[in-house]
Amino acid sequence: MTGNTNARVHPGHHPRLAHLHQALMNLRSAMHPTLWQSDWGDPHGRLEDLRRRLGQPAWDKALHEVSEDDQELIDDLLTGVLDS
Repeated sequence: MTGNTNARVHPGHHPRLAHLHQALMNLRSAMHPTLWQSDWGDPHGRLEDLRRRLGQPAWDKALHEVSEDDQELIDDLLTGVLDS
C-alpha cells in the first residue's frame, strides 16, 4: 500500500485517528501477533508516528473528543463492514 503524498491529517481527524489507534492496541491483544502485524502493523506504525508528532497532551485531548459517529466508523472498519 502506498500513501498519498498529498494527504494531510486535519486536526478534526485527530479524535477518530486516536480512537483507531486505541482500538488497534486492543485488537493486538486478541489476535495472533503475526496476523496482527500483517493486517495492522503498518497503520499502527503510522498512528504511532502521528501520536509522537502531536504529543501526548494533544493525543489525550483527541481521545476525549471522540464522537459516537467516530466510534461507529472505527468499529465498522475493524469488523469489515466498510470492505464492500
